[in-house]
Amino acid sequence: MKLDDYLKEHGVTRAKVTRIAGIPTATMDAAQKRDYRLWKANIFEGIGLTIGKTGAMVLDDFETASNPIFEFLKKYDVKDPAILLRIRSLLNYFDENNIDVSKISFNRFENEPHEDLQADVLVAIGNLITSLATMKANHEAGNPPSPEE
Repeated sequence: MKLDDYLKEHGVTRAKVTRIAGIPTATMDAAQKRDYRLWKANIFEGIGLTIGKTGAMVLDDFETASNPIFEFLKKYDVKDPAILLRIRSLLNYFDENNIDVSKISFNRFENEPHEDLQADVLVAIGNLITSLATMKANHEAGNPPSPEE
């Protein structure tokens, strides 16, 4: 998601963020051209101040919009801090090591019937964390995954 798209959804412009939060125009212009993961915290805080959210909430909005894992967590209202921290930690590891995990999906989960949806959501998240942790351990041990065929 681009900065201007996010701001438009909230009825504000870069100029308004600049005025309210005191962030230089050049900084906001640069943010529009860069991936949100490269922004400094003051941009998230300034946007949050302008639209009535915290900087962390703004960051969460961007992560949710660009990551199927966070979309899944938001859809099923998963807010357990320990779960979120563990997933963020693992995803940060992959980002730092240029390992693409963007193809993760929950299509199978979405297409199956569920007697106890919340219990099944927690099982799916547990499986995800286990898979990501295994991938990380394999990478650290020098055993990267083989390409899927």
